[in-house]
Amino acid sequence: MKKWRFAMMLMVLVALTSGCAKGTPAPTTHGGEKVEILLLSHRGDPATMSERDYQFRVEVGQWMERDLLNMLRRSGYEAQQITARKEFSPKAGRYLLEVTIDKYNPGSSAARIVVGFGAGAASLDNSYALSSGQQPLLSWSDGVGTSQHWTRLPRVLNERAVKKVSEYLRSK
Repeated sequence: MKKWRFAMMLMVLVALTSGCAKGTPAPTTHGGEKVEILLLSHRGDPATMSERDYQFRVEVGQWMERDLLNMLRRSGYEAQQITARKEFSPKAGRYLLEVTIDKYNPGSSAARIVVGFGAGAASLDNSYALSSGQQPLLSWSDGVGTSQHWTRLPRVLNERAVKKVSEYLRSK
């Protein structure tokens, strides 16, 4: 009985602390201050897609932005979202991260539930550009697919983006 109780307490402790792990730590400026990241998200032109497709992009975009800002802050960045590029003014220790949703396929949750085995998988492809002025310092594209819930898509891409930005800024 005591072994069972100890095992349960250990499992609860692991579950509670595993979610508290910090992401990739952010570098600091030469003065020891937090690096500022301003996030600008592009969801695509609504005129070039169906209303339903644009609504899917709005939903995934809002979730992705909120999650990415939280990840950046937990990593140690001073992060905030802007709605237009003109809101960004270059300054030492300040960077603009632009995220563009290139392609989003919500898949079919019914197929995922009924068929399984990867049927109805969702996918998300994004382009990223990190700049400190007009010219990008770093740009890349990334994509992911999953047969799990759609929130897994932006979560994985956000983790990769924070890691890539941190590694780049640390190497400067």
